[in-house]
Amino acid sequence: MAQRLNERRELRHDFEGVASDSGMPRLRDGVCTALCLQDGVGCLFAANYDHEIGDGLVFVNKRGVRKSGWAEDPSSGRHAVWTSKYGSVTFNLVMQNSAWGGMNEAGLAISTLFLAGSRPPSRDDRPWVDSGTWVQYVLDACATIGDVIGLDARVRIREYADHYLIGDRNGGCAAIEFVGGRMVVHSGEGMPARCLANSTYEESLAALGGSAPHGASEDAVYLRSLERFCIAAERSHAFRSDGPQSALDYAFETLAAVGGAPTQWSLVLDCCHDRLYFRTQVNPDIRRVDLSKLDFSCATPVRMVDVHARATGDVTQALPLYSAEAHFEHALRAWARWGTAISPATLRGILRHMDGFSCAKE
Repeated sequence: MAQRLNERRELRHDFEGVASDSGMPRLRDGVCTALCLQDGVGCLFAANYDHEIGDGLVFVNKRGVRKSGWAEDPSSGRHAVWTSKYGSVTFNLVMQNSAWGGMNEAGLAISTLFLAGSRPPSRDDRPWVDSGTWVQYVLDACATIGDVIGLDARVRIREYADHYLIGDRNGGCAAIEFVGGRMVVHSGEGMPARCLANSTYEESLAALGGSAPHGASEDAVYLRSLERFCIAAERSHAFRSDGPQSALDYAFETLAAVGGAPTQWSLVLDCCHDRLYFRTQVNPDIRRVDLSKLDFSCATPVRMVDVHARATGDVTQALPLYSAEAHFEHALRAWARWGTAISPATLRGILRHMDGFSCAKE
């Protein structure tokens, strides 16, 4: 324990530079789209990751693991600490425990989308987490939309230009944004269109109703976001399936209709049947992970695979075991590609911190 504390102190200075507002990768100018589909029989969550950078790793994360944020809040010296209640499968741009999206064994799904102008809460007594850590925290701790909203009392998200779409096994769907210094939630009757793109939900809904805020015509990226939102809203509203395969086909067809240039990953998460489907630009074959067949117990090894790995069909039992060196090599390349300077020693310290997470005592 003393050694771990000393390592944390030694790395704190390095973390301060990496964990600044411009430190961790974010979806700058991304054109992602996500939507919830429900027809009374099933509930599907579908999302595109659209960006020029397509690298990523898929992780099988365990339940019952005691975790902490990889960097402390420099203003308070505190860091978030929690124990994962649910196992999950996540899609990660850079490294484990910093997720872009995924689904947990409770049937909760989430996706990150770029949103310019996000303004999270000001500093207070809550420990902060960055965007990717917040997404992982959500999947570790939450089973419903209500659970996610409740996290706001425990941690605060730091400066990131992102917002999030979330779906759960009960058919719930929510858009969560951090604007004006507070969490803004659209769900239930306050969410007539069950989708999200890269404008605020309020602005997107206005566009769906035939109007848009002043100045929108001057921003082509902004207009494309509103157009994608309207297409996704219409497709979500019209969704009716004849069975699992037709629902899956409809979801992927919808993602193709709202795709950006380029669409790197397309995910369809079946919240009701614990199945996760995905394809990528590099490997367009649809792969499936059956969460009900995964062993999420803390005592079993973590699994990890490149998002573009050559495979097709059900890959549940073929996911490779975690490799610390492969994780490090991917993360080092990813930090560089996202334009963030980090020394190999600092990165190894961050990954060693996460690799040291242990099983919580019963």
